[in-house]
Amino acid sequence: MLKTVSTISGLVSPTFSGNVTLSNGNLIIGTSGKGIDFSATAGTGTSELLDDYEEGTWTPVLTFATPGDLAVTYNANQQTGTYTIIGDRIVIAFAVGTSSFTYTTASGNLQLTGLPYTAKLVSGIQNIGSTVFGGITKVGYTQVVPRVNSNTSLIDFIASGSGVVQSNVASADVPTTSSVVLRGTLVYQL
Repeated sequence: MLKTVSTISGLVSPTFSGNVTLSNGNLIIGTSGKGIDFSATAGTGTSELLDDYEEGTWTPVLTFATPGDLAVTYNANQQTGTYTIIGDRIVIAFAVGTSSFTYTTASGNLQLTGLPYTAKLVSGIQNIGSTVFGGITKVGYTQVVPRVNSNTSLIDFIASGSGVVQSNVASADVPTTSSVVLRGTLVYQL
């Protein structure tokens, strides 16, 4: 039930006491930084405003920190990425599969570039996800996870295993002429 309608400088500000249903159309927030305010609920957070939602795609590019002469051919439909932003968090998914992956001068850490947004600068935060992988031959390591560091817009990969220190996946761990498969998800702060 509509309780009051106030008009200030041509703007209408209705107040409702109950649920509001839109039978047709969208609720449009017309001002940046505004959204759904949850401050009526008890909480100790620094913000209770849901002010962003977005869905989209991105194109992951498999490379090394120093690409050199790296040549990559992707399998059909295996160079894809999606993302969803909810508030200040982005959830990304990626699928990369190569039919050819060759180099002689490439070096450094294995990377996926092309992320749609840069991770927020937060001291000490490493945004870690999950992945399935193939074509990585890091001896003694059984797990590989994707990571987005603070203030970056690329993914690198960290390997770990029982009795070994975690280590970046580097060019020496991805043999030339191998086929590389990386599929994963990751969440990071914007």
